[in-house]
Amino acid sequence: MKKLDRLIMAMLFLPLLNSYCQTEVSREKEALLEVLASGLHDTLKVGPVYRYIKAVRPNNINEAKTYTATLFDLVQQNNYRKGFGIYYLTAADNEIAEYKYDSSLKYAGKAADIFEELKDWQDYLVAVMRVCEINSAYGRNDLVIEIATGALEKTRSQKFIIQKCNIKVRLADAYVSMSKYDEAIKIYQEALEGFGITDYTPGMRLACTEISRLYTKMGLYDQALEYCDKAFNLAKRYETYFDNTKLIMLLDKGTILLNLKRYKQAETTFKEAMKLAYKEEIKLFIRSNLALINYYLGNTDKGRQQAQLVIDRSKIYTASEYWYPETLVFCNYTLGLTYYSKKEMGKAKFFFDNTVSLLKGKSPKTYKDLDILKECKKHLCKIEIFNNETEKSVSLLEEAVRFESEKEKIQNNFNLNNLSSAVDLAQKNVEVKKLNEENIKHKEAIKKEHIKAILLIAALVMTVVLMIVIFKDYKQKIKKSKQLEIRNNIVNRQKEELEKNLLEKNLLIKEVHHRVKNNFQMVISLLNLQVDSENVKDINAFLEEATSRILSMALIHQSLYEEENISKIDFHKFVNELISSMDNAFKSNTHKLIFDIDIPHYMFDIQKAIPLGLILNEMVLNTIKHVHTKQKITVISINLQYEEGIFELSYSDNGIKQIGKSQPKNSFGRELIYLLIDQIKGRVNVSEEQNLCYNITFQNN
Repeated sequence: MKKLDRLIMAMLFLPLLNSYCQTEVSREKEALLEVLASGLHDTLKVGPVYRYIKAVRPNNINEAKTYTATLFDLVQQNNYRKGFGIYYLTAADNEIAEYKYDSSLKYAGKAADIFEELKDWQDYLVAVMRVCEINSAYGRNDLVIEIATGALEKTRSQKFIIQKCNIKVRLADAYVSMSKYDEAIKIYQEALEGFGITDYTPGMRLACTEISRLYTKMGLYDQALEYCDKAFNLAKRYETYFDNTKLIMLLDKGTILLNLKRYKQAETTFKEAMKLAYKEEIKLFIRSNLALINYYLGNTDKGRQQAQLVIDRSKIYTASEYWYPETLVFCNYTLGLTYYSKKEMGKAKFFFDNTVSLLKGKSPKTYKDLDILKECKKHLCKIEIFNNETEKSVSLLEEAVRFESEKEKIQNNFNLNNLSSAVDLAQKNVEVKKLNEENIKHKEAIKKEHIKAILLIAALVMTVVLMIVIFKDYKQKIKKSKQLEIRNNIVNRQKEELEKNLLEKNLLIKEVHHRVKNNFQMVISLLNLQVDSENVKDINAFLEEATSRILSMALIHQSLYEEENISKIDFHKFVNELISSMDNAFKSNTHKLIFDIDIPHYMFDIQKAIPLGLILNEMVLNTIKHVHTKQKITVISINLQYEEGIFELSYSDNGIKQIGKSQPKNSFGRELIYLLIDQIKGRVNVSEEQNLCYNITFQNN
């Protein structure tokens, strides 16, 4: 049938191809002239030159060769390694166009070597494809298998699916030429799967067609029909080219239906093919099949007339390139059957002998060939019995049995290979099953999402169709429905916000109650401690100190409520507000306080912030209480540093202590400072040699 492919391309497709090529050549020529006239680097001109050569080659090989020389000059001047590979590939294609296969093989081999060296695997596969095609033309099938298998192995980790599948098709063709049909079918199916991944329709159609023909040769007609229908449907995807391949598809399908004994369907299919056939050789081939079909349908006279007509007219076409030997086989076989049915044994024997003679030299024989040979031998055996030639009849019967055995052998070999493949597949399935089980849930989830998406799309399509049909009646209702939905969403969002705010307020109120209770308890404890530790003589000073401590705690809560996060406060902001309030509270006309504060924006929780605030409060109070009365300006320095998980709070002043008024070591203020430092699990280092200086270290857990 590959001759038929070439015939159809020459008969139907070439006019369309020539028209397309002329347009393509003009476009590429314009682009090429523009690039050559530009100031682009020579290496950038290689691509346009190559594309123009590829476009012009089918119609003008001389111009293609002229620009191939230009391509070589561009590459050689710049020592462009990949360009050399492109040049050799172009030269190989030129030689193929002139049927110079030896030189084309040399060029294609050089191109493959260069692309392999550069690890340009896509172009490497294209070059290997050329090498396989040329060796296949020489019938070097073993070499094609070796080269194709090696190329596929080298590019195992690469993508380029279409190029690799094209190599697989050439590999399968080689196995077909060696009559290794089962191996060929496996590789064609791998190529079909690869073409399917990329949705490359021409490749899928080719693979399905070849698989169908192999199944036909092996007598597996149901499988052959399945793949033939697949190829037919794939060809329909491109309506422009469908008519060009339709005749091939119809002839394949008619042959399969005839072998399946679906004679009416086969007759309809061949008659449809007859309408598309323009070559007399093809028409004779179709008529030979119709003659056999008419015999099987009981129209023996019509079948005999058609067969005899084909034989009479075929004499001038047997030397044609597109002549099919099957034509005479079917006609002689049909005439043998018709004359046998009419008991004209002499004529029947003549045509059966002709049929056997035509098939005898054919190698390899297909399943259908063996079936016809078997039937011919059976009928010849009966004719010899009719002629009382017992020995000849026995010999013919033995030959019929042998042909039947060969038929069974073809299918048994295939079934055996299938069984072996099934065993291997079962073992692999066991291994794969374990992996698949892990992905089942994920796949099911994806499947559900796909179903949802499909249902959603279907619902949308139905909605759109419904809206188009009853647009005027439902437009207002849809609008109101959308408005109501928007309002409901707004109400729901507002409700959620209100519920959230209410919950936050309730939590805040509870937190406030809890903190107020704790703060009252702390105030009471501070007052009790101060009363127990000192003799309260100056009630005003007592109250001022207590007020200052309470104010420090109040500032912490004020800072908390001003922050979005009510659990932490900005210590920098808090200290500045504390110092500002104390400065205002203890402002004096005779004495001035200056604060030097260096505290970064660290965030502390309330358990750290309150003790630290009270510590600073006590330190400032102690400085004010014990500073010398004649000192007009007192500078207080407060610094906070962080290093390696440790905070260091430094406090110092430049105050000159009044004689006799240095702070006692067991005073309430100092005891309170130490108590608060213990509360935050810190350590303190106090220096009073010249000026008072506290260094407190702690962690913020």
